[in-house]
Amino acid sequence: MLTDPFFHQFFKQVPNLIRDLIVLDNPEEYRFTSESVKTPTHRIDGVFRSSNPNDPIIFLEAQGYQDPYLYDRAFNEVLMLRLKEKWKVPFIIVFLFLETKFDLDNSPVDVRAPNQLEKIYLRSFLEQYGPKLGPWAALKPLFCEDEQTLRQEGQAWREQIEAAQISSTTEVALLQLLISTIGEKFKKLSKETIMEILQMPALKNTRIAKEYAAEGKQEGIAIGEKQGIAIGERIGKKIGIEIGEKRGEKIGEWIGKIRTAQEFLGVPMTPKSELKAHSLNELKAMYEDLKPHK
Repeated sequence: MLTDPFFHQFFKQVPNLIRDLIVLDNPEEYRFTSESVKTPTHRIDGVFRSSNPNDPIIFLEAQGYQDPYLYDRAFNEVLMLRLKEKWKVPFIIVFLFLETKFDLDNSPVDVRAPNQLEKIYLRSFLEQYGPKLGPWAALKPLFCEDEQTLRQEGQAWREQIEAAQISSTTEVALLQLLISTIGEKFKKLSKETIMEILQMPALKNTRIAKEYAAEGKQEGIAIGEKQGIAIGERIGKKIGIEIGEKRGEKIGEWIGKIRTAQEFLGVPMTPKSELKAHSLNELKAMYEDLKPHK
C-alpha cells in the first residue's frame, strides 16, 4: 500500500504535529510542502520550514516497505536541495517508518550536530497515545487488518478527530482523509458503508455546520438591528434582532449542511457568498439535490 499521499495530506493539514515526533526548541510555526529536487522524479516526501529563516529545516521521509537505498536516496535529495538553495541552517531528517521491520538501519551517513537524524516507528508512536490520538487518529486505518476491527474501532477514530482542538476546515479534511485511508485499505467498502461504520453524525450536528450557523446568527443580528431601528428605537430594535437572529440562524445552518455534504461527497464546494444570495427554500432544495436518490 502506497502511504506517501496519506502522510502528505495529513501534514498539509496539521504541519505543527511534527513537534509530536521530534523535540524543537524554537516556538515558530512550521509550514509543510513537498519539493522536487532538480527533476520531478526526485521528490522529497515532506519539507517543513519555519517562519524564522534561522530555524532548522525539517525533512520527512515516510516508509511503508523495505528499501535498501532509502537512506542513500533521502540524504542525496537533502544535500542536492542544500546545494541548490545555498542555505546554511541545520537540517533535521525524520524517517517515519510504519513498522520497525521496514527500517534496514543501513544509513551510510554519520549525521553530526547541529544536524540531526531521527527515526520514528508509527505503530509504536500511535500506541503510546491510547484513546487520545486527536488528529493522529486519521492514520489509524493504516494498521487495521480486518473489517471486524474496523467496525469495532472506527467510530472512536472519528470521535477523536472531532474532539481535537482544530478548525472546522481541518476537521473536515482529516475526516475525509480517514475515509480515504479506510477506502484504500478496504477497497470493497463503498464510501457510504465506511461512513456508516464511522457513524458519521447528522450534518446539522457537525462542527462546520455549527460554525456556519453561528456566522448566520451574527448576520441575522445585523439585519435585525436595521429592521429594529426602522420600526422603533427600543422595542422595534429588540423585535427586529429576534427576527434577524432566527432567519440568519436558519440560513447559516442550511449553508453549513450544503457545504459539509459537498465536502464529504467530494464535489466542489459552493462559496458562502454565493449561497447567501439564495432564499431559505432554495437552500433546502439544493441540499435535497445532494442526497443520494434511491
